[in-house]
Amino acid sequence: MRLLIVLLICCGWCYAQDVPLLRYFLNDVSPLALCNDGSPAAYYFRQGHGNGTNRWIIRLQGGGWCYDQASCEARQKNSLYWTTSNVCPASLLDNETISGVGHEGILSSDPVQNPHFYDANHVWMWYCSSDSHIGNRTAAESINGWNFLGKNIIKALVNHLLYTQNPSMLSATEILLTGDSAGGVATFNNVDFIGQLIAPTLPKVHYRAFVDCGWFLDIPAFGNDQFSFQGVARDLFSNWNVMYDESCLENYGTGNEWKCFHAQYAWPFIETLTFWQEFQFDAANLGFDGVNPTFNSSMEQWSSAFQQDMLTYTQKVPYMFLPNCYKHETIDGPMFSTVKIGNVSIGDAVWAWYSDPSATPAQSHTVDACLPINCNPTCPPMAIPSSR
Repeated sequence: MRLLIVLLICCGWCYAQDVPLLRYFLNDVSPLALCNDGSPAAYYFRQGHGNGTNRWIIRLQGGGWCYDQASCEARQKNSLYWTTSNVCPASLLDNETISGVGHEGILSSDPVQNPHFYDANHVWMWYCSSDSHIGNRTAAESINGWNFLGKNIIKALVNHLLYTQNPSMLSATEILLTGDSAGGVATFNNVDFIGQLIAPTLPKVHYRAFVDCGWFLDIPAFGNDQFSFQGVARDLFSNWNVMYDESCLENYGTGNEWKCFHAQYAWPFIETLTFWQEFQFDAANLGFDGVNPTFNSSMEQWSSAFQQDMLTYTQKVPYMFLPNCYKHETIDGPMFSTVKIGNVSIGDAVWAWYSDPSATPAQSHTVDACLPINCNPTCPPMAIPSSR
């Protein structure tokens, strides 16, 4: 009998890991749920099981931006799969990717890699709007003939999960919205908006957000005079009419809308409880600013100042996890459970906060104190980051 129970448990885990994510299109919900190229926006879904039956994890995928004519032409040439759903297969297993883009980590069905969320309902919103999932401009209005309709896609996604998907999110008792990089910017700029969408039908749901590496600091660049994150933020607003968080926009007013792209300005206005994970030496921040792992003396001095800026801007954020790593993004792979501060992994920290409604800021603000760069032994080796 004992052996039978063990076999049943193991087979249950194997079954869960063998169940693929299935693709769903959103054009039947909204005619404006369109990718850059006009193909219908798509997401992937895997049904939860066991204790996770009523828990939903919604990940907004990252992948940078295009923000003007030149950057969109470069994206079309180098990263076309982030502009369309035409590359999306009908189903995906855990170890399968789309043009190298994965979906493990917090969406893994492996209880070893993802012990806290492996059995939840998994939603992976494919990123094909190039606007941090918050744009509102059609092809007819666009300077380059593309759609930038991320906000419309998000609304269609929520409606599809509530009223079309089977099982429906109407049965949810818990929802965690998350996103990485550009998807992290999308998370804190969409979390209250989504909360308003679900409130009429799910007024008592346990709803929170987790932002992974969405802090693109508004600071002078080291050696890249052609690019700044403030410039991206301004262009996204002026060119694609991105819809930043409403409360943040009301606070900063006309002419300063761009500030709401930056978590350092926006976080106090996010009403939904949000957990933030960021690396003290975020590789995308540093790479875009012109710093790379060659780290000559000037780069070392500048990156040290960058670290201090990151620590300063995040020191008052109630729920924060800050490993000393040179890296960018964690929720799409094994680092979600392997990068730790002390004995606590990122996934453990998120779960402790998420599952405990009485968690206090002191319990949830965890910062690496070691030196120098990448001193944390659980960090991966330093490497030049991709353009994600």
